[in-house]
Amino acid sequence: MTPPKDPMLLQGVTILITGTNRGIGKATAIAAAQHGARVICHGRTLSDDLADTLQRVQSYTSTSFMVTADLQNPLECAEMAVHIGANTSTLNALVCNASGFRAPTPLASLTFPDYADELSAVMAPVINPVTALLPMLISSGNASITCLTATLTQHPVPGHGAHAVAKGAVQTWVRQAARELGPLGIRVNAVSPGVVTTDWANAQGDDFLAPIAARTPLRRLASATDISGAILFLTSPLSGFVTGIEVPVDGGAGLS
Repeated sequence: MTPPKDPMLLQGVTILITGTNRGIGKATAIAAAQHGARVICHGRTLSDDLADTLQRVQSYTSTSFMVTADLQNPLECAEMAVHIGANTSTLNALVCNASGFRAPTPLASLTFPDYADELSAVMAPVINPVTALLPMLISSGNASITCLTATLTQHPVPGHGAHAVAKGAVQTWVRQAARELGPLGIRVNAVSPGVVTTDWANAQGDDFLAPIAARTPLRRLASATDISGAILFLTSPLSGFVTGIEVPVDGGAGLS
């Protein structure tokens, strides 16, 4: 069921969402705009997908705009922050959605450099933009950072050990950041999706997806819109006294 749209929920909020080309990032950007936010769309490079996201977002909030940056490059993140600062005086929320995701690899075949590469691909898109944008977030006086983690950390899946370890690092960072940034007026939380019907999951086919849906209490898989709802809750005034938590959005799959 698609949640109702409340154009007042995020009115006056300026939010940067990384990785809005498609999937969860795209769904979150569109939903945020539908709820009244001024959205800064992000992609690593300019693409038709990113342009489509921006066009759809601007149909709800015309002052929304886009930025491009390789989030693994701190210099590009610094340049992105300058561009954002030139286009808006306020940044109220940052959603760290963009992340690397290596191809499935058996644990016995992984070397330490493999883990290090995955850690960089997952953590740098959190640390670098936060570092670059922290002054703007602090100056807003009441800001939020929301990171995407994964249920893989509690429910390991063969072949995804490096990604699970890297997402575990994000979980730890969220708790540490909530503790240290709270006094500066910044809430830090995480959303932990289960299997979501994005391009990657759909490419695995029904033999992979159907058993997961069958053992999920809600008897279906999450859509990108399901995940965006939890993200928007954590960026909205409704969660104004919530920090340092991780919200699993898995249809109850973690109960089994």
